[in-house]
Amino acid sequence: MQFERAGDYSYAISESSSTNPTVYPVSGDTYTAVVSVRNNNDLIGLVASLYIKDSGGNKLTTFSGTDSEFTFASTPAFTNIQVSHTVSGSAADPSICFSYTFAASTNDSYVLSTESTCENNDTIKNGDVIKLKHQDTAMIGLVRAGSQIPVGTPHSFTKVGSDAYTTSMDGVEQTSTGTKTVVATDAPTYNTANKTTINERLDSTVDTGAVMNIAIYILLALAGAAGVYYVARKKLFNKA
Repeated sequence: MQFERAGDYSYAISESSSTNPTVYPVSGDTYTAVVSVRNNNDLIGLVASLYIKDSGGNKLTTFSGTDSEFTFASTPAFTNIQVSHTVSGSAADPSICFSYTFAASTNDSYVLSTESTCENNDTIKNGDVIKLKHQDTAMIGLVRAGSQIPVGTPHSFTKVGSDAYTTSMDGVEQTSTGTKTVVATDAPTYNTANKTTINERLDSTVDTGAVMNIAIYILLALAGAAGVYYVARKKLFNKA
C-alpha cells in the first residue's frame, strides 16, 4: 500500500467467516486501523505509523512503522453440564441410586457420559431421568461440536419422589423434591462445563421417648419384683 500525500487513512476490519461457525460464530467486533502519514521533516519523503482502535474508539496499539496486531475473540456458542453427586450422614447408604428429572428449554437429545453403575441411557433430553449414587459424576453434552448444549439454555434437576434424605444442590438445602435451576452460561472455552453438585444427607436419630418408656418399664418390673420378695420374706419371718 502506497501513500502519496500526508494524512490519516482509516480502514474498518471485521471478521467475515469462521472455519467452525457452529461452535465459534463470527465475532461481531469491528476494529479500525488508522495509518498516520506525515512529512519527514529531516528527509525527503513521507513517514507512516499505524494504530488500532476498537469498536468503542479506544486506541489499542501504537506502532512506529507499518505493522500491528490485534485479535478477534469469538464467543463460544455451546457448553456442557457436569453433575457431581455425594451422600453423607451417619445413616446414609452410599449404594442407593437416586433419581433426578432433567429439564431443559430445548427438546434436543444430548450425550450423557457417566461411569456410574446406576442404570442410565447414553443420551438425555428434556423430561428424562438421570440416576446417581455416592461419588458419581456425569457429563451432559460431550466436548465436541454437535453434542453440546447451546449457551444460555435454562436447565434444571428435580429429585424424583420423596424420602427421609435431605437434598442440597450447590450447598443450598432443598425441599424433599429439591429443584436446581441454572442457566448454561458462557465459558472461557467452549468445552468448560457448568457444574452442579447434589448431596443427599441422612443422619441417624435416637428415639429418646422409647428409651424413657423402656426405662420406666424396667423400673416398674424391678419394683414389682422387690415387692414380691418383701412379702415372701415377711411371711417366712412370721411363720418362724
